[in-house]
Amino acid sequence: AQLRNVGFEFSAKTDKTVPDLDWSTRIQQLEAFQSEMGHMRVDPNYDKYSNLGGWAAEVSERHKIWREGREYLAPDVVEKFNQLGSLGFGFDVFPRRRGERSWEDSFDLLLQYRQETGSTRVPHHYKADFRLGSWVAVQRKEYKMFMDEKPSRLTQDRIQRLESIGFEWVARRSGHGED
Repeated sequence: AQLRNVGFEFSAKTDKTVPDLDWSTRIQQLEAFQSEMGHMRVDPNYDKYSNLGGWAAEVSERHKIWREGREYLAPDVVEKFNQLGSLGFGFDVFPRRRGERSWEDSFDLLLQYRQETGSTRVPHHYKADFRLGSWVAVQRKEYKMFMDEKPSRLTQDRIQRLESIGFEWVARRSGHGED
């Protein structure tokens, strides 16, 4: 109460605002990001280029709502989505809750696991990292949804990346407690 008396404001909000820039400027920024980073996987917290990460997260969320049929969009907005897709944007930039890992972080941990064990078959209850075992199981579930043409957070790019490291989409039970 004493802090409030001196005007201290308690705020858990750390989101940065996303400036309203014209479409062509955003496309140029996205292309500059791709040129600089070598990919279009924009972290939602990437704040360069007028908070490009925040913008990418907003676009991804709007695209998800549209794909799920929860919102009708004007043809010019759908055309903008098509333009982003043709550039290689995956519409997979979603903000994380505290303590949640990004897909990229989990993928990097899977690469480390593979380097250490020679396999991408992480046990579901992997004692060294419970979240990695759960993440692997979620990728399989999302893949099934993707293949059934249901809404999925797994993209073609992510599928290709997982397959390139020998990821197995069907879990085989073994005597070692593997998934």
